[in-house]
Amino acid sequence: MGDPVVDIEVQLRRAVVKPEQMIDRRKTLHALFASLSQDQAVELLSRLFTWDKSRLPWDFRTLHRALRLELLSLLTMKLGSQTAENF
Repeated sequence: MGDPVVDIEVQLRRAVVKPEQMIDRRKTLHALFASLSQDQAVELLSRLFTWDKSRLPWDFRTLHRALRLELLSLLTMKLGSQTAENF
C-alpha cells in the first residue's frame, strides 16, 4: 500500500454498481482513513474542504451522508485535540 491519501482518492473515484461493492468500498475507506497519520489527516481534511478544481471534494460529496459523517469522525479523531482546535 502506498500513500493512504492517494488510495482514498482512487477509492472515491470508483463507480459503485452493486450493494456488495458499496459495502466493500465502505470497509476499504474506513481502513484507509484509520491508517492516516496526523499530518496526512490534516492534509486530507484541508483538501476535502478546499474547492481548488480538484475532483476530491466532489467525489467525497457523492458518498452517502452517513458514510461521510463516519469518515469525517475518523479523520477528526486522527487530528488530536490540540490540532483540531488550531485547524
